[in-house]
Amino acid sequence: MPSKKTDADVLAVADAALCSWPARMPGAHENRHTRRGSADRLRLVTYTGLAPTPHASGRVSGNLHRPTRYRRGLQSVPHCAAHRRPRGRSASSFREWCRPHTRPQRATHGTRYPSTGRRSRFPALRTQDGADRTIGHMRPGTVRPAQSSVTDVTEVTPTLPADHRELISDLSGIVSDYPYADPESTLAVLADDAAEALGRDATPEGRRERTGYTILLHATCWYVSARIFSKSVFASYIRALDGFRAQLDRASCTCPAGAHPAQLDSEYQVEAGVSMLTEAGRAVFSEDYGLGKEELAVFDCEGFLADLADEALERLHNAHQELFGSIDVSHLNAQFVRDDGRLDLVAMQEAISRSWEDNTGPVALWSARRWLAGQVRDEERIGLFLCLWMGIAQTYEGLPPSYVRDLAAALATIDLDVSCEHPQHPWSTADSTTQSRYRAVVHLYAPDDHPDTPVPAELSARELWECPVQYAQLAREALENLEGWRTMRGGDDEDWED
Repeated sequence: MPSKKTDADVLAVADAALCSWPARMPGAHENRHTRRGSADRLRLVTYTGLAPTPHASGRVSGNLHRPTRYRRGLQSVPHCAAHRRPRGRSASSFREWCRPHTRPQRATHGTRYPSTGRRSRFPALRTQDGADRTIGHMRPGTVRPAQSSVTDVTEVTPTLPADHRELISDLSGIVSDYPYADPESTLAVLADDAAEALGRDATPEGRRERTGYTILLHATCWYVSARIFSKSVFASYIRALDGFRAQLDRASCTCPAGAHPAQLDSEYQVEAGVSMLTEAGRAVFSEDYGLGKEELAVFDCEGFLADLADEALERLHNAHQELFGSIDVSHLNAQFVRDDGRLDLVAMQEAISRSWEDNTGPVALWSARRWLAGQVRDEERIGLFLCLWMGIAQTYEGLPPSYVRDLAAALATIDLDVSCEHPQHPWSTADSTTQSRYRAVVHLYAPDDHPDTPVPAELSARELWECPVQYAQLAREALENLEGWRTMRGGDDEDWED
């Protein structure tokens, strides 16, 4: 059995591979870390899959942490046995080959999106007769000028403005779910800038912006739908997309079948969208991806852009209803209410335990509404409240405002200013793992079918289960979780309380 690699072994592999690797790793920026060389070594081992990226914890315990994730560049950079560049490629050509798949260097904040003129990336040679020659653009068979005949050598590269490179970096981090900047404010500014471009559609600049912003709003709409709990951001996105959609005529499309880009990666869309905003960006993007004039023109096709806008709008409208509207969980009545009107608390616990079905939120919401309506018998109170509590405690990513409003209302019915003389309560012995919680509740309501319980006999009395102090302790912890969701997900107070 092979031995486990230590950190020293991993870095030794990286040092050996760096001997043949380009002078600068793709994506390695000139800063105090890369000058020491450590960043290149660590970046290399993340590319080769030997170590997780700095954003990944590298540890998983239950469902409390994300699984280890390796750098996205691993999907683009060849993974050879010796962790070297592909055979037959020089270091310079390999570095250029990797360039479109890496994130650009971040720049300073606060600037907008000025345009810049296009410059050739190939070094220009001026000969003694005054003629310009461009390396890389010479026809096959052309004799290159001798070194002695060169009087002036300059190298120019078409580049994006610094703030556009920063925008690509920030948005790429967001759509890959590892944001560098604050997602809510970044996406709000993006939507507002897109709305400002609506009035410039009669100009070439405005049409370029319409293309770029439509692609960017489509690329980032999934993050808004799944991660942002702010009605104002949703409204800004929908307003901008509605405006662009009104300017687009799908019938004007003359592209042949299959010409429109399909199923584009979100990070690719981010790079494409930012690049489409300016002529300089289009020149860089076209050269990086080897696109001809007709291939680049497809991005401006009104039929293509209309499809993106329609898809993004549908996703945003559905998400808005799910996040801020009223959630219907009445279908759970058939699963959790017996024919005699009693609650099937064992079935509720089994549903919560099937976390892969995303049952915790709906069960918690159903429990909260049942509690608020008073549709619970005295002997079912603690079981129903524990189902509500477990639905909150075991939803690690947080629930949206459409759930939180009723959950908070149910918790507000518990008196928090209470005391008792009990030295210990039953739930304190069960609240260690999700499995122990499950065993404690199902034993309480079906002891014959579920004899195993973490609660000792001396703490199993109904008086202890129904103690107001235990209810208060559970309610405080659940309210802290709700407050944590608001902090984590953002949004204004009215987004959570309406």
